[in-house]
Amino acid sequence: MAAGFVAGRGALPAIGAPARPAAEGRRRGRLPRAIGAAAVLVTAVLCAWAVWQPERAARANERASELLDEGDTAGAARQARRAREIDPYSPNPLYAQAAVLTQQGAIGLAYRTYEIAVLEHPRDPDAWLRLATFELELDLPERALATLKGAALVDPRSLRIPRLVAVAEMALAARAPAS
Repeated sequence: MAAGFVAGRGALPAIGAPARPAAEGRRRGRLPRAIGAAAVLVTAVLCAWAVWQPERAARANERASELLDEGDTAGAARQARRAREIDPYSPNPLYAQAAVLTQQGAIGLAYRTYEIAVLEHPRDPDAWLRLATFELELDLPERALATLKGAALVDPRSLRIPRLVAVAEMALAARAPAS
């Protein structure tokens, strides 16, 4: 609002300079002021839209989760796709898609979706941890340990990584034949 006021006001006369007649100042400054005000308005609209998009995607993700809980996998899949279209730069729609695919029994596609989340967001430790957790659920502790090594490189101070490493190592130990 303040920027719009300043842009619309125009330049002030210098101190001690004779004042211009009001009509002359209005005629000369009308177009630049209108351009400035329009630029401020467009910028404000773009900023509001940029803030609103992730919120819309989060709502679609929440709705996908609700539909999944209700057993409507088709509706949940639509909402997850919609969230991904709205905010393609967030990993959350991928997590929603993976959950839908898991419930539909498409485990391979769900696994690949978690891998895509890691590939698209390699600096996000949550993507690595979700993949490792999914690998543990699939009883793939070797893969989970490799994934957790990658997660440790991204977030060496994580408290969740050592816990998951312990779970993976216990799963491996349970598989080992007794000597």
